[in-house]
Amino acid sequence: MKKTLVTAGILLAFSAQAQVLPAPSWMPEATLYQVFIRNHTPEGTFKAATARLQEIQNLGVNTVYLLPFYPTGEKQRKGTLGSPYSIKDYTAVDPRQGTLQDFQNFVKEAHRLGLRVVIDIVFNHTAWDHPWTTDHKDWYRQNPQGDIIAPNPEWTDVAALDTSHPEVQQKLIEVGLFWLQQGVDGFRADYSGGVPLSFWQKFRPAMKAFNPEVLLLAETGDAPYHDRAFDLSYDWDGMSRAVGVAKLLISANRFFDHPTFESTMVSNIPKLRYLENHDQERIGSKLNSLPVLKAAAGLLLTEPGVPLIYAGQEVGLTERPSLFDPAPLDWAKGNPALKETYQKLLTVRAKLPALHTGGLRLVAGQPRNVAAFVRFTPEQKAVVLINFSGEAQEVNLPWARTWFDQVSGRAIAGGTWKLQPGETQILLDRP
Repeated sequence: MKKTLVTAGILLAFSAQAQVLPAPSWMPEATLYQVFIRNHTPEGTFKAATARLQEIQNLGVNTVYLLPFYPTGEKQRKGTLGSPYSIKDYTAVDPRQGTLQDFQNFVKEAHRLGLRVVIDIVFNHTAWDHPWTTDHKDWYRQNPQGDIIAPNPEWTDVAALDTSHPEVQQKLIEVGLFWLQQGVDGFRADYSGGVPLSFWQKFRPAMKAFNPEVLLLAETGDAPYHDRAFDLSYDWDGMSRAVGVAKLLISANRFFDHPTFESTMVSNIPKLRYLENHDQERIGSKLNSLPVLKAAAGLLLTEPGVPLIYAGQEVGLTERPSLFDPAPLDWAKGNPALKETYQKLLTVRAKLPALHTGGLRLVAGQPRNVAAFVRFTPEQKAVVLINFSGEAQEVNLPWARTWFDQVSGRAIAGGTWKLQPGETQILLDRP
């Protein structure tokens, strides 16, 4: 059966016109947790990470997104371990991290716990010692002298694939189908804008033919890529604006007042929202107080879009893990109080449809440093209040009724009350 599906997928992928295929039904409820297997545990292996999947599930997320775990190139390697984005075998696991069977066991256990697994695919380039560089030199971009080149001068550890080449495209589609056969639930396409849109328009139907519920995430903010080939794309602006709010540089509700956010809301384009990722400094290194980190978490988990949490963010780790050298996460430095906040907010998010697919309307008349907005569907309205100030703030709602805070479990009489530093309240008008 699988062989039949794969064949059908490849044929469909090379159809002349990309088909309109829906995003996975589970995407609006998705909460992504980004894991770099190589440094997630002291061992840096899939076996060790599998043993910690229950802890990830307990946090309240529902999707694990894995940075590349493939064998890394040795030729022109950066650092002692090399970049995970310098890949010399697309269908294997780095022996230091385990075996393909270890990966399969990881996916199986994740699924048992109700977690989906999304993996990175890196199709713009390979390692310099990938077999294709010698067996199929014509599959790479070359200079006038016939030498394979890097994608740009800074990326000296990788060789640029010619992804317009038909044989390259077919091979890359086969790579995607291989990992779907291993049970993965989606792909995050690294540097997707560096690969022709026409390729992704072939890749998408091939993957959807195998599994219509597969998630395709583009590492780009370009609307054409999202509209024509991907289910989800990056919000490039939100992180810096969230930091601006957290540092009290702009009023809290001004976070939503920028063209990128407004255009995605009007056009109903879902975006991946984040405070940090592997390409960014830790949010804990930018914001130096627990209340502000709690408030930032509140914003991330209540704004429209699909939230991403980079492993360690939920406990406030401040050191950005290296992509080139050993850098196991020091979980002992984490703050349990921040983790508890993430757990509570993720639990509330999971049960409120308004936070998954609802619209957004700002609530006026609140203090400058309080984000106040309503997330709403026809069936549900949730009022969100977030205090970014280091002091308690007086908030008020004009509607005369009792409110029920889904985070603390408290009933709050309508009118005016105090919102504590860093506190997020998610209010419904019924228990």
